[in-house]
Amino acid sequence: MGSVHMIRLLIVLLTLVRCNGNFEPVCKFYRIKTIYKPVGCYHFSFYSKELLSKDVVQYEATDLTFYNSTIGKIPALAFHDFSNLKLLNLSNSDITEIELGAFLGLTQLKNLHLEKNPRLTIINRGSFKGLGNLDTIYLNENNFNVLPNDTFSDLPNVTLIDLSQNKLSSVDDSIFSGLAKLSSLNLSSNHLKLLPFGMFKDLKKLVKLDLSHNLLTNIPVGLVSGLEALQLFTISHNQLIRIEPTSLYSSVGLIQLDVSYNRLSNLDAIEFSTLSRNLSRVNLDNNQWKCDVLSNIIKTFRINKVYVVPGSAFLINNVHGIHCTTSSPNETTISNSNKYSSINVLLEIVEKMSINNNLMDEMNAAYKNHTEILQNLLELEHVKSISTSQCNANWISHANLYLMVIIVIVLSVLCFTYVRNRRHTYISDTLNPINSSLLYNKADEEPV
Repeated sequence: MGSVHMIRLLIVLLTLVRCNGNFEPVCKFYRIKTIYKPVGCYHFSFYSKELLSKDVVQYEATDLTFYNSTIGKIPALAFHDFSNLKLLNLSNSDITEIELGAFLGLTQLKNLHLEKNPRLTIINRGSFKGLGNLDTIYLNENNFNVLPNDTFSDLPNVTLIDLSQNKLSSVDDSIFSGLAKLSSLNLSSNHLKLLPFGMFKDLKKLVKLDLSHNLLTNIPVGLVSGLEALQLFTISHNQLIRIEPTSLYSSVGLIQLDVSYNRLSNLDAIEFSTLSRNLSRVNLDNNQWKCDVLSNIIKTFRINKVYVVPGSAFLINNVHGIHCTTSSPNETTISNSNKYSSINVLLEIVEKMSINNNLMDEMNAAYKNHTEILQNLLELEHVKSISTSQCNANWISHANLYLMVIIVIVLSVLCFTYVRNRRHTYISDTLNPINSSLLYNKADEEPV
């Protein structure tokens, strides 16, 4: 038995920590001096619960990081004597289980890294007890299938939770209850098909929500109810068929919306712009758009000063670099291109006239002034012998006709000039996609 014990001790000594650089040599199987520098542990393993007990090591370090370690199960009270720790990095440490009370004693801990432990499949109830001051927790790139509904109940001050790249297929509606200070939540790259109603109801300060790379088919009405501080909402790379504007009714502060890589065929841009008054950036790329529908959506967003992220497929029958299909498959590519190009030109004329309507106002004012001048002339003494009624009927009608002809000619010249310029720009864009991309970016300069 003595030889076996010596062999085990030798293995511990050979596989425990090797530190260099700014790190102090700690994590040895001996009592060491108190240190204040960051601690780095290499090739560490928990061979016994007492390995980091008070009889083994004593520090007042604030940062503790494990590198290329094989920790396995984290025992209860494993870090009890590290009461000054503010950062604990256990990423990529081959963790398999976290026992109840494993982090008790870490009352000042702010940042906890538990990511990249693929053998970690479950979080036991009470695993995070004693971490009342924790600010950020990283649980991404593990192998969670399910989480208890009170997983984060012991973290009232947490502001960031990263659960991305796991295998979560569902979450409980109360899993985030009581997290009033949470500002960033990442649930991307899981297997979520349905999100329960009201699961975000307590997240009054949530600013960033990432639900991308899941299997969601719709956003239930009321899902984001109460998220008044939400600014960045990413739900790309799902299977969304439609999004009702009322789904985001409470998100009045929404600034950026990413719905790319879904199966959307329509979107009420007017309602979105009205309900989310601060909306300034939208990504619509890679959906199931019809070209005429997509063109109208983009124009509506532009009129409401919402920047639409251009796609990367600048083909002749796409819109804004975003792939779309024509309404009639029997039409030729050239005719489709000309049709939608004409629609775009007319929509842009309407847009310009709606934003800059000084010319129309001036013409309208000139027409009113002209009518008033004619009526004043008719009141002069040298035309009183003429029948007032006949003069009004004939002279004014002729003058109005001449004025309308002039207005039509002026508008025709303006439209012809505008269409000719747009046609030259369209041809140059078609021949040079790179310059086209630059043109779109310049025209739709992204707001700061």
